[in-house]
Amino acid sequence: MSDIEVTKAFIFSPIPTAQMIEDKVGQYLNIVQPKPKEFAVAENKYTDAVIKPTNIKEESIYPAIGMEIVKAFVDRLLLINSGWLNVGGYLIREELNKHLLQEYQNNDEVLSLLESILFEVRIDVNQFIGKDKFIMHFMRTRRYDIVIEKTIDYRIYWYNQNVINEI
Repeated sequence: MSDIEVTKAFIFSPIPTAQMIEDKVGQYLNIVQPKPKEFAVAENKYTDAVIKPTNIKEESIYPAIGMEIVKAFVDRLLLINSGWLNVGGYLIREELNKHLLQEYQNNDEVLSLLESILFEVRIDVNQFIGKDKFIMHFMRTRRYDIVIEKTIDYRIYWYNQNVINEI
């Protein structure tokens, strides 16, 4: 067992790509506006003043919708390159459409713009996962990073070992 590589990981930060998505395609995205925040009110028994916390920001600087799009895109790339699932590239556009306003869904111009922004992510992920469709890939997030792990499928490994031993 020591002669095989068990697991490799590819870690990247999707924040620059996510921010670019929100900057360039933001007007087409289906962004749900958050409800106004309820502040915990601190009462002061000596005055009638209401004190609101000053460290709460009204707008998030974290590109949440862009991050969801990048994660969904990477997940679909892993599905498309899986030997166990016979799926096509339409899944990527289908997933991207979920994040667009209804009037821009299936709009080739908007989808092409999104795909061009995600092009470098596609190259990096495809380069890491390689051409072997029977390597298992898993995606998870670690804080703000996306981690893709690849490992061998031991069922195939042991089968191949048994075939070699029989020869």
